[in-house]
Amino acid sequence: LGLCDQAPAAAVVRRGRIVSEHVEIRSLEASADVAARVTGVRPALDGASGRMAELRAARAREHSCSVLHWNEALRGLGDPLASPAARAELEKVLAKAGYPHGVTEAMPSPEVGIASYTQWSLDSVTEVTRHSAMYRLSSSDPRRGTPHPRGRGLMPEPMTWHTTLLAEVGANAEGPLPWVERDYTPVSSAKEWESGRVDLLIKTYPDGAATSWLRRERPARVWLSRPVQTLSVPGLVPEPSFGPRFSPASVLLLLAGTGAVVLPQLLQHRDPIRQLGFPTRRDKQLRVPIDLVLSCREDDVLLVSELAQWCREGGETSGVRSCTLLLTAANQPPCEDGSPAASGASGAAEAEATLEALPNARVLRTR
Repeated sequence: LGLCDQAPAAAVVRRGRIVSEHVEIRSLEASADVAARVTGVRPALDGASGRMAELRAARAREHSCSVLHWNEALRGLGDPLASPAARAELEKVLAKAGYPHGVTEAMPSPEVGIASYTQWSLDSVTEVTRHSAMYRLSSSDPRRGTPHPRGRGLMPEPMTWHTTLLAEVGANAEGPLPWVERDYTPVSSAKEWESGRVDLLIKTYPDGAATSWLRRERPARVWLSRPVQTLSVPGLVPEPSFGPRFSPASVLLLLAGTGAVVLPQLLQHRDPIRQLGFPTRRDKQLRVPIDLVLSCREDDVLLVSELAQWCREGGETSGVRSCTLLLTAANQPPCEDGSPAASGASGAAEAEATLEALPNARVLRTR
């Protein structure tokens, strides 16, 4: 038992036929009291807070490394009072980040490289709305990996995936490295990634470190990570350890803003041979009807033509059964030149005209 922000505040201990409930375990002392009542031995608390803080930090670093966030993983590892084990881990992560001899202000050279990252060429930037743009990138580097490893008897598992972009912003509060890490789910397919192309739909935030850098610098080359799993499909419900497997009759997707980019990946797994170029186990495919509720600001409506096409294909495996678009009031920040922002009414009107002409789509405006 221990103090953890994410732990439940009650424990049930079975001792013979006795079930005892212990609630409001909100401190290390309370945890020790429970352990003493159950076992008869009170655990020592000397240095317990420090040990638990180290364990939480180690767990956070483990997760950061698993999703290829090297800057995030290095945060706090450079403490002069760190243990020898932490210093050894620091050197290991620094080497993966491309700094085997210590951090500098410059990005690692392509020759040294960054573990699990490759450089992509930024081919074009297309404004979609006044808030969002489509970034098209390409790469011929075979080390870019694949979202769906296969071969040698390995059949791909359906999943959604993302890539991490390194924004070269220089010194920052997120870690000691000269970049910040941001995850983006591509609009393009895994098949296109394997061909060396990717489309990223990115919303620009006025105070966003990564998006402001992208919009301002328009870099010729960008570091992207190999694909990282986001969600197992159709693992929307846990599989039972025994008994029949639960199969949902339908799936309701609640998405907002640029979160709409996850939908293409889900739909591609409903028809993997045509959409992705390889088969997956039929019992792993999300073949039940999908109902979509998408919320967007009226000045930042995204993927309208794609939404309309998915609605038209509603009776097929590649489409959605229904779509509800919720339009909320637009934000009106000034443009970069200080002039008032243009109205998003035309985009919202286009979305309404396009979707309301379809029998399985509707548009609602909220306050």
